[in-house]
Amino acid sequence: MTCELPEAWREPLAAYFDYLEAMGYSPNTIASRRSHMRRFAMVAGASPAEVATKDLVRALGRCSSREYKKGVKNSFSSFFKWYSRIEQGREDNPAEALPSIRKPKPKPTPCPDSAIRDALQRATASERLMILLAAECGLRRAEIAQVHSRDVVADSSGGKSLIVHGKGDKQRIIPLPGDVAAAIIASRGYVFPGRFGGHVEVSYIGKHISRLLPDGYTAHKLRHRFATVAYSESHDMLGVSKALGHASTETTMAYTALPDGRLRGLVNAATMTEQPSTPEPPKPAPPKPAPGASPVEDTTAQVRRHRNGKIHYGYENGHGDRRKAPRKTASSSVEVERASGIIAGILVSMLQGEIGPLVDMVRGDDPLSFHIPAEAFVETWHIPRTGMHGEAARHGPGHGCCSREAS
Repeated sequence: MTCELPEAWREPLAAYFDYLEAMGYSPNTIASRRSHMRRFAMVAGASPAEVATKDLVRALGRCSSREYKKGVKNSFSSFFKWYSRIEQGREDNPAEALPSIRKPKPKPTPCPDSAIRDALQRATASERLMILLAAECGLRRAEIAQVHSRDVVADSSGGKSLIVHGKGDKQRIIPLPGDVAAAIIASRGYVFPGRFGGHVEVSYIGKHISRLLPDGYTAHKLRHRFATVAYSESHDMLGVSKALGHASTETTMAYTALPDGRLRGLVNAATMTEQPSTPEPPKPAPPKPAPGASPVEDTTAQVRRHRNGKIHYGYENGHGDRRKAPRKTASSSVEVERASGIIAGILVSMLQGEIGPLVDMVRGDDPLSFHIPAEAFVETWHIPRTGMHGEAARHGPGHGCCSREAS
């Protein structure tokens, strides 16, 4: 059941949202501020012209996290600034007296390369491209969803670059690895097309990436990995910020984990006393190269719907659940043929003894044949699978057929 807005808030909020759209605010920003202001209007107990600063402070006190509290405070400041100065609904601005809220500084947690390689091994062609665009190019989920073949352009180095459609309709150009560029160009349209035109939803990208990564790691942690590796290589925070599409390097610093090697070097430089020598640890074997990007198949062929309307995603192994191993088929073997022959002989004796006239009428002059599928027999009676013989060798794995004819 949807609660209706109080009468005093309906017209001011509708005009405020129209103002945001006219000023070119992004749909995500408008949706966020609509949610904040509608929730406040439900519990304010006063009209926009009567709201006091203490009412706003009380609402901020109910926020669960500092990040959410800062977003709500920004919505209050934006609305009442518009309402007092442009709409002229009141002379004062109750949000001006609100204290500033410090932006939370989350600890960067880049996804380990070993987890990314493991995910690439288990991913489909389209999922591999999703992971590589996030981990090697630093794209957001929404930016990955919008990748189109026409956005690949030639750069001055002779390689290929991608025009990324970022937040707030801001564009930036990111160099592409050769295999990723070839896979995008081969799509000849949206790399991840939607079922009914356009591109897929943002949640589609996040769901597929998160399902392949270990618990606690998401597509956003792949951006942390890109920021950490890029800064470790270049020591250029401004360049990394531009590559990630950040408006400020302060945001980029929250994405960048300082490499342990640099911290060790700083501590060693500051050490004054003589330290015991420690043996050097053995160098680990170089990791096997992860599978690269390949042309993405038509994603619509991977999707079907259940009877209840929910979407089921098909994968390369043919099952909805990727953790299940592909079904293994059995082939005919010497043991299978010997056992099936014995069973067929028993069945022939039973039929001739109990319903012989009926069998004669049905078969006429032709011999009566019994066909026992090798695959079903093996799985039911746990017969060991050995070499290919007879009928199975002609038809291939899973198509073996053992027969016994009675004249």
